[in-house]
Amino acid sequence: MESSLQPSPEQAAIIAARRADPAGSLRVVAFAGSGKTTALRLLALADPTPALYLAYNKSTQLAAQQYFPAHVACRTMHSLAFRAMRMFEQQRRLERKLTGGEVAELLAIPALDGLRPSFWGHCVVLTVRSFTHDTAREIGAQHLPPLPHGPDRAELVVTFARRLWARMRDPAGEVPLEHDAYLKMWQLQGARLPGGAGVLYVDEAQDANPVTLAILQAQRCPTVWVGDPWQSIYRFRGSVNAMRAIAAPQRHLSRSWRFGEDLACLARAILAHTSEPPALALRGDPGIATLLGPVRPPCTVLCRTNAGLFEAAIRGRDRIHILGGLEPLARLVLGGWQLCRGEPVQDVPSLARFRSWDELLEEADEARDPELRFLVQIIVHYGRALPGLVADLRRRAVPHPAAAERVLATAHKAKGLEWPRVRLASDFPCLEELDAADGDGLPYLTPEERDQELHLLYVAATRARQQLEPNDAVRSCLAERATAEPEQSGHAGDCRRN
Repeated sequence: MESSLQPSPEQAAIIAARRADPAGSLRVVAFAGSGKTTALRLLALADPTPALYLAYNKSTQLAAQQYFPAHVACRTMHSLAFRAMRMFEQQRRLERKLTGGEVAELLAIPALDGLRPSFWGHCVVLTVRSFTHDTAREIGAQHLPPLPHGPDRAELVVTFARRLWARMRDPAGEVPLEHDAYLKMWQLQGARLPGGAGVLYVDEAQDANPVTLAILQAQRCPTVWVGDPWQSIYRFRGSVNAMRAIAAPQRHLSRSWRFGEDLACLARAILAHTSEPPALALRGDPGIATLLGPVRPPCTVLCRTNAGLFEAAIRGRDRIHILGGLEPLARLVLGGWQLCRGEPVQDVPSLARFRSWDELLEEADEARDPELRFLVQIIVHYGRALPGLVADLRRRAVPHPAAAERVLATAHKAKGLEWPRVRLASDFPCLEELDAADGDGLPYLTPEERDQELHLLYVAATRARQQLEPNDAVRSCLAERATAEPEQSGHAGDCRRN
């Protein structure tokens, strides 16, 4: 496809739409594996207007530089902000992350409610981080992370967060900066993109957070937004599924070049259960046969949670490679065991706010955090065996995926990647769990939280090219596949298993 660069009918329609209205913007809703970046490249080849291509991450930007024409500059939003804010003069501030302990010392935060200063410092960091993803001009209570039960410390944390942000904005200061901080600073200063670009090409637009979206929309420049609304999985990082917030004429990329029709049918069944199912059906490549059935190593195992990843990893004696590294996973599991034994865990951010195991159990029982629920199961089931299991994983882990019999990753880390053979782990919630209600009959999950879970399942399932081993979550969606096929799809029917 990419070597010949002959547009498909859908790609040709996108090119025609741009030619018909070169001064207007365009929104391209594209499914998994449908060639989003290739479509933008074809647009650029058909239009000599100087342009700016914006990628979500550095690796995508570097790849794009290799095959976009010379009249298109390829950047990330952070690289533009870096240059505009002259961050090369403050490079030292970007070389390390700000820790809760450092913030506590910097701002003289005391111990409160039996929790160390470093914990409250971490809450302050999270508050500032949330603010940098938002378009607000000042830090407020809406940016706070979940705080411990007990005395209301919200106002105090907000006060400390504002003090920290003031220190971070000082160009002569020494406080470490995260990359989203200088992007936010740029937005607050009225960010302007470099002159000369007559059109913007925005890739993976569904991942934009409000700051990025505000900067781009303020440019008042013709923009082609390409993204998959059902791959919006970074709500916890402030993403807003920008594809649904953009007002522009719409075109589609509905055919996947990654997998065959059987897997496309399965993906349609998942998406049919979201709050906003696709109006147009995802189609598979008729030249690819993607089998649905048991997968044997070498393969990739995709999990919903880090705790689920741990359980998948310890099942076997084989060589494994964990995407993102083993040590963050080891710290999470050992930290959970430490908390269960009655010891505080200050060095694991996701556990630091819990003063006791009972507090963790209470929050997990609310059923809003799959990570916590599954971590509790792991700790209760394996208990004192956990240190030995972690030691065994350290012996079996290999640094390169090619040397492993199984590559393991969470669905979040798998986004944008693909593998020949994929097995879905058991820790993705089924429809019954997603639709569960509490004792008062109220749903445990908000519609947005429910959609995020289905989006993650869709992302994980569509990483496979040749073979996918479904899990119970997928099977629960397939059980109602008669209603999962949009009437206009023309592809209704069973998803075959092999």
